[in-house]
Amino acid sequence: MVIPSHRFSLKVTCNVCHSKHITFKWKLYSEGLQSNESVTVWYLNETLKSLVSTKPNSKNIVFKEDKLQEDSSYWLTVDVHLPDGLRGWAAYRVKTAATPSGGVCNGNQVEKGAFGITLYIDCTGWYDENKPLAYEFFQQTDDGSLHMLRYGIMPFGEVHIPQFDNGEIKINVVIINSLGARTETHIVVQVS
Repeated sequence: MVIPSHRFSLKVTCNVCHSKHITFKWKLYSEGLQSNESVTVWYLNETLKSLVSTKPNSKNIVFKEDKLQEDSSYWLTVDVHLPDGLRGWAAYRVKTAATPSGGVCNGNQVEKGAFGITLYIDCTGWYDENKPLAYEFFQQTDDGSLHMLRYGIMPFGEVHIPQFDNGEIKINVVIINSLGARTETHIVVQVS
């Protein structure tokens, strides 16, 4: 299983490939359905060059982050041609993980005191087959930086924001499945 938001690579291992004049040709096939939507077919993906950070004729191939579709299947093939006419090939099935989906997060003010503000954040309805899910709660500051407030497997809890006046507090919530695939959502809590 591959996480599409991460880079990943494959390398050709060949015991008889000692010449510098070996050619490699990578191809990517994407899964699809025929027009009647009952038969799976594989289509040659013509965009391979834009998905990878290596040349399509190199010994290894490195996929860039966020280029493959989540919850999808691919076949990756490589053809190897040696100068003496020998040929070889390999195929690798790539399945990409889905990210958690279907949920919402909300937040509200619990109390405000001399040392800051306490918020209650609650996330419900998030689903992913790769459990358990973990939750990371961050405060986004005016300069765009993030400060971690809380993390763990509980989808709810109180967080403390020190030294904050009235206004909006921006909270980023990251929901992560057991494979590391993640979804991010944003909430704004009005504080008075």
